[in-house]
Amino acid sequence: MVTPLDSATGFLQQFDFIFPMILVFAVVYGLLSWSKLLGENKGIHAAIALVLSFMVLFSKTAVQIINYMSPWFILVFLLILFMLMAFKFLGASDKDIASALTTDKTIIYWIIIISVIIFLAALGKVFFAQGGSPIPIGGMATPPTSGASPGENAFWSTIFHPKVLGAILILLVGSFATMMLATEAKK
Repeated sequence: MVTPLDSATGFLQQFDFIFPMILVFAVVYGLLSWSKLLGENKGIHAAIALVLSFMVLFSKTAVQIINYMSPWFILVFLLILFMLMAFKFLGASDKDIASALTTDKTIIYWIIIISVIIFLAALGKVFFAQGGSPIPIGGMATPPTSGASPGENAFWSTIFHPKVLGAILILLVGSFATMMLATEAKK
């Protein structure tokens, strides 16, 4: 039995290419206007943003990547928003939050790391979701454990492999040690 929600969702899925086009237009136009890379002419900014958004529209792969990444970035944005609300609730001022973002680069690095993970997951989903046999990890084939595609399973199996987790831990310890040594050297 088809419910009204199913039919509405199915109808909206016919237009899933429009959101990436609008998103790319807004982001490119905003970045060009903010950076003033090409001057103050908003017409040039709009024309370049429109051309790039149409280029994305013609690439099915780019549309799939953006459609997969968008909910994850919205989730990260909401998490950051709720954290900022909690800090404000606990007494932090706007000036404190702004100074933490400008002086402490750790927050920026974490946002970049999370963005790269989301992008790599989207690439794994789009390029490795065609099916086929499971990718052998650690010498043994790992069968899919969920309803996810083989590409998603391979991506998450790679991320949570003990050698990769160990390398991430070593990189984190090294980066925090470097950060601590650099801040002590400034004092």
